[in-house]
Amino acid sequence: MVEIEKMVQAKGLNAPRLRPEDIDAVIESAEYIMMPSGRTMVCEMTLKNGFTVRGETTCADPRNFDEEIGRKNSYDNARDQIWMFEGYLLKQRLYKIQCFDEGTDLTFGDVLVCMEFGGKLARRGWNGNGIFIERQNPDENSKMSSPYIFIDTTGLKSDNPDAPRKRTPWAPSQTDLLAVDWYVVK
Repeated sequence: MVEIEKMVQAKGLNAPRLRPEDIDAVIESAEYIMMPSGRTMVCEMTLKNGFTVRGETTCADPRNFDEEIGRKNSYDNARDQIWMFEGYLLKQRLYKIQCFDEGTDLTFGDVLVCMEFGGKLARRGWNGNGIFIERQNPDENSKMSSPYIFIDTTGLKSDNPDAPRKRTPWAPSQTDLLAVDWYVVK
């Protein structure tokens, strides 16, 4: 899997996707059971949400069984199953974002999901058009080391000539957090 990740990075394929560290982040623990035959080892992996997956490895002759190799192979086989489940969850989140349009009212939870994948959002209850929030993910040139949300008022349409037109870090108010009038800005 490391080889594939290196290829993906080298080709600059950075659309929403799962990375090996995303898979490792959901693993809570792994337990191993050697079957009585002496040829098969099972790894039961518990994920952080309590769900379990299993991987196994076996050899034709128990004289060829090695515990270290058995643990690694059964662990890798269990870990490989997580990709499918996490891939489904990622695709579901992306699908949900595609279903949002400017006419759909969203909760702040929906807003966070949309921003994770590059969405720009605004509230119908805000004064003035042309205002939106967006998530900034730091890169090698950033002074920030963690993602943050900023508000962009550079396109503000207002009768007030003194209204600020800039980008600045933003934190939601309680009203923003509980509002259901958020929408995706196209």
